[in-house]
Amino acid sequence: PARFREPSRLDLSRDASGHLGFGRGAHRCAGASVIRMAAAVATQALLDTTIAIEPIDAAEWVDGFAIRGVSRLPVMLKR
Repeated sequence: PARFREPSRLDLSRDASGHLGFGRGAHRCAGASVIRMAAAVATQALLDTTIAIEPIDAAEWVDGFAIRGVSRLPVMLKR
């Protein structure tokens, strides 16, 4: 609550700067693999109930020296 308003609510549009990452090496998060697996299971469950995915706005791209990818892709999941 000190960092995010309504911390128990999933809000993909909130400013996540200053987040706590999984880290690497000796200081990596011990639960990172469990969290990644849970995210994969939840994503698959969501996709299993989705019959169509439709774009609702244009994609926004990140163009950098080392990376090129979609930074924002608004879609609607049809159930």
